[in-house]
Amino acid sequence: MRFIFTLLSSLAITAFLSAQTLDTNGGEHKNSVHVWAGGAGFIYSVNYERLLLNVPEIKLGAEVGAGLYPSSSGIAAAWIPLHLNMVLFRGQHHLELGSGVVLTTEFFQKKEFASFDPSYFLNFRLGYRYQTSNGRYIFRAAFSPFFEPHYRNNSDLFGSSKTSLKDITNRIHPWGGIAFGYAF
Repeated sequence: MRFIFTLLSSLAITAFLSAQTLDTNGGEHKNSVHVWAGGAGFIYSVNYERLLLNVPEIKLGAEVGAGLYPSSSGIAAAWIPLHLNMVLFRGQHHLELGSGVVLTTEFFQKKEFASFDPSYFLNFRLGYRYQTSNGRYIFRAAFSPFFEPHYRNNSDLFGSSKTSLKDITNRIHPWGGIAFGYAF
């Protein structure tokens, strides 16, 4: 028992000490702001990204953004993408993988009342990212389909025993986008 406790303690201390040296790229910019055309914000969004893990071959970042639309547009008033992104490979050309959730708000105006109905989409990203190791300018292009866990008729994909392949494919919306960003 004492051996197991010592082994687990040693592993925890080693993991903690190695976590203190995750930035091995000599001060690469860890924050960035991007303007997306398309992407997870639907038509456009402005996103902030923070690198959480920064080692030579892999970078892991968290991203949050917002796309706001007027009520006359006929789509949700706000799209708020929340993502985790993984950037792979050294050099200036990178493969980017990501997943997250896009929160949306829809406002329905009626004479009797106005209601607030939140909804969300799952979003995945497979893309290309151009960024030099210590460069400030970023270009991104991605395939980022939307997936509706709760379909338009409010049926739950995972709670129904009569889910068909057509139900699933109707919930997938292929999408993509390009972004230009600035790292700081």
